Amino acid sequence: MEINVIVIGALFLLAWACNGMMDRIQFHWDTAPQWMKKLDWFFNPEKSWIRKWKVDSKSKPVYKDGKLVPRFFLSDTLLVSFTDGWHLLKWIMTESICIALAIATGVWWYYFIFRTIVIIGFRLTYR
Repeated sequence: MEINVIVIGALFLLAWACNGMMDRIQFHWDTAPQWMKKLDWFFNPEKSWIRKWKVDSKSKPVYKDGKLVPRFFLSDTLLVSFTDGWHLLKWIMTESICIALAIATGVWWYYFIFRTIVIIGFRLTYR
C-alpha cells in the first residue's frame, strides 16, 4: 500500500511539474531552461505552432472554409501531443493524473474511464 502512495505522489508531482512548464513556455519563454531553448522549434510557442497547422510558402497559416488546415492527418486531434512541447507536456500531465487515479482506486481499467471523462470535458468546452 505504501508504494502506491509513493507512485501516486510521484505521478502528481510529474503532472504539476508539466503544468508549470506549460505555463512557463507559454507566458515566460525568456526564462525557459537552456535545453528547451535548444529545441525552440518544438517548445517555443511562437515557432512550434507551425508543426500543427499547414502553412503557405510565406509561413502564413492556411485556412479552408474559415478554419485552420491541419499540417498532417490528426495533427489537430489524436496526434497533437507530438506537434509541440506544450501539447506533449499537457499529454504527460493528463496521463499522469489518470494513471494515478486508477492506481488509487485499485482498478486498472478505470484509467480508460478517467481518460474518457477528460476527453468529454475538453470537447464540451473547447470550440
